Amino acid sequence: MKILALAVCLGLVAPWAAAATTPAAADAPVKPETYQYGDTLDVARVISQTATDEGCGVVDATMVYEDSKGETHRLQYERLGNNCAY
Repeated sequence: MKILALAVCLGLVAPWAAAATTPAAADAPVKPETYQYGDTLDVARVISQTATDEGCGVVDATMVYEDSKGETHRLQYERLGNNCAY
């Protein structure tokens, strides 16, 4: 009976213990950085890429990525839109 009570207590406490070990910075919004030509980037994994406008010409875009240390970054940059006839 004592083992059953211990298992129930551990089952109830485990989710809070796991949440307490999660870094608080993971929940905080990532401050956007603006890319300048020649900036050196440490991109280990791309999480998402979005363009604000899919017109023809230069459009604003955002990339969220993880660096080799596991930190998340949000990068704002300009790129050529996808809707060009050439």
